[in-house]
Amino acid sequence: MKIAYLIPILLGLIDAVIQSPRNRTTLRSRLMLILTASTLIALIPGWRLYSCGLIDVNIFYILLIIAGTAAGVLILLERLLLKHWYWVLIAGSLIGLISLIITHRHLTESDFKIFWLGMLVSGGYLIGGLIFKTWSKACGS
Repeated sequence: MKIAYLIPILLGLIDAVIQSPRNRTTLRSRLMLILTASTLIALIPGWRLYSCGLIDVNIFYILLIIAGTAAGVLILLERLLLKHWYWVLIAGSLIGLISLIITHRHLTESDFKIFWLGMLVSGGYLIGGLIFKTWSKACGS
């Protein structure tokens, strides 16, 4: 399962690149890119890891749930995420909590690690936001 931690971080990093204020695309195209990228980042590496036997089907399901939840929350809170960095932590906790609720309802082996996988999305988003200086104007720097 250790290798599965990289997928949510990559998911958050790519979503931060897409939502960067320097990205001069329309809102509709950014939202479609977030949805497409989130799905593909969870599906392609997740399927490959599952095919190789590095993760089981439950972890693959969890990764897909986290990707869908992350896409929905990041699209919903896009304007707030670009204003202040602490909204990213709030969004990460929402992603983790919603993913935990969904997987607890459908899996018998759900535990609190699912919440931390959702928080890893916000960690990747923070890393991407700091690289692209998303909050430099909002923080007064």
